[in-house]
Amino acid sequence: MIRLYFFLILYSLFFSGCTSDSSKKALYINSYHVGYPSSDQISLGVLNAFHDTSITLDSICLDFKRNNSPDFIHEKVKATMEKIRAFEADILLISDDAAMAHLIKPNMDSLNTPVLYCGINWSAEKYALEPEKCSGMLEVLPIDTLLKTVKHVAPNYKSLTVLSENTLSAQNDKAVLEPIYHNNGFSVDYAFVDNFEEWKLAYQKAAKNAHLIYFPTNGAIQDWNEKEALQLIQQHPAVMVTCDDFMMKYCLLGYTKVAIEQGNWMAGEAIALLQNSKNITDIPVCSNQEIKKYINKSMMEIVDFPIQNIPSWESFNTEDYE
Repeated sequence: MIRLYFFLILYSLFFSGCTSDSSKKALYINSYHVGYPSSDQISLGVLNAFHDTSITLDSICLDFKRNNSPDFIHEKVKATMEKIRAFEADILLISDDAAMAHLIKPNMDSLNTPVLYCGINWSAEKYALEPEKCSGMLEVLPIDTLLKTVKHVAPNYKSLTVLSENTLSAQNDKAVLEPIYHNNGFSVDYAFVDNFEEWKLAYQKAAKNAHLIYFPTNGAIQDWNEKEALQLIQQHPAVMVTCDDFMMKYCLLGYTKVAIEQGNWMAGEAIALLQNSKNITDIPVCSNQEIKKYINKSMMEIVDFPIQNIPSWESFNTEDYE
């Protein structure tokens, strides 16, 4: 909670004061909300990069993870397009799929501003972006490496449940990740849930029936109760894994992205564009590279998993999340 309050203060102070007499302007559009850990890290990367420049920076949080009703999205997109026109940015910075799907893609023909993005899961082909207008960093999760490690440690593991929020990103990931699950020898079931009560039921079913649970995120699960979730996990232990560091308190093992890498990259490329050292067409689409590996020490004590069989060349951060 202290970390969140600090970030809120930093975020509000920075964006309210990040103005200058420069003629260059950038608008950062965050798909989600302040307090969602991955987008907080991306935002922090953007803040850090622009801090010592004379570029005017403003931001919008779309809040599409907590509010994904058609009416809310319609009104938010309408207001954001008005902001884009009024602000007259020289570049738009976009993080995550929701903004790309609901804001940028439907309005691409009317946008004359170059777009840099990050946090787009796996591929941007579905958005049919124009390369003379757009480029960015795709988000590729290290799930294949994670599953290979699990199979090395526990080769008898064959069943996997994907337990996640019921969102656009989760649905998009399903099509991309299913071949990876199968190629690693797992049959897979899916439990995409809207709220905490649904999550509790799905978790208990998965803990009983699956060798492994992949728990990507809980960000859009309504009425989430951290204390009750941890109590349920204690009562019904299961081997859960993740690719997001902020989910490690619930999981045994994590191969996680480093979200700030994406914010650093996007902002750095934007600054180079605005300082006229390159054009948008000079920036090839790339993907994130940094990975951190975690073992949750407190979960080791309740979960039956031969952690000692992890290969000696693997280097993990062992943390106690209690």
